[in-house]
Amino acid sequence: MAEFPNRFFRYFDFKGAFETIETRNIRWAHTSTLNDPFDCKINVGEPPDINNPNINECLAALSNDPKFKLIIGMRDTPGWDDNLNIFLNNIFRDFRIHALSLPSLIKSIMDINYILSLTTEFNNLLMWAHYTNNHTGAVIEFSPEKNNAFCAAEEVKYRDDIPRLFGTERDCIEFAIKGSTPESRKEIYDLCVLTKSSHWKYEKEWRITCPWPEAKGLPHYDVRLNDYDIKSLYLGCQMGLVNKNNIIKLVNHEFPSANVFIAKPNESRFSLDFVNL
Repeated sequence: MAEFPNRFFRYFDFKGAFETIETRNIRWAHTSTLNDPFDCKINVGEPPDINNPNINECLAALSNDPKFKLIIGMRDTPGWDDNLNIFLNNIFRDFRIHALSLPSLIKSIMDINYILSLTTEFNNLLMWAHYTNNHTGAVIEFSPEKNNAFCAAEEVKYRDDIPRLFGTERDCIEFAIKGSTPESRKEIYDLCVLTKSSHWKYEKEWRITCPWPEAKGLPHYDVRLNDYDIKSLYLGCQMGLVNKNNIIKLVNHEFPSANVFIAKPNESRFSLDFVNL
């Protein structure tokens, strides 16, 4: 687990940055509007062959639950294998009942959830090019403090394969035993929204996620910023003079304590230098 950052950043084109400061609102995206078609996807997986289960996997799962230790302890008694198979059939039946409801459960959760994507870097050349309209936009720095929303950010994990819930007998049995609890639903939700392809690793993303039932069906939801949320504004090296003057004037009025930096291409390296106004 990475150390919790003391500041976060978000890249904007000029219009987005200006409107964020002017309205004092930060725009959260609905999960259906994210730019990666693999985002918030999960592979429920197929249950294993219940007619030929891996007994060792089954026993390992059962041994973790105190209620079933007695069954494990009776392994040497006559008829134990038959009784175990009957018991496992019942377990897998319960699993199928719970698993059938998962796609609709995940969809219902995603339908009302919105995401605010942040990063821990303000000087990433790829993100400046991708998200600020070729360096003509800006990066806004936000500070997690006083228990504001930014204190709830969670780190995104990167991997090469889509998360799969059930791949082994052990996965199925543990899920059947636990059923649908707040903890298991949170675990599934985190797996969905906090997992991305390794291709995005350079973004070093952190996310804040929250259900906004009143916004259900809307592509985004605007959340009010506190006076202390914005700490700095970083202006793109190719921002036009008029836009530059307008946004500096605006941020000085709306967030007077915020620092303002202007990006300058470094003369000898592929990097940006930032001059504090």
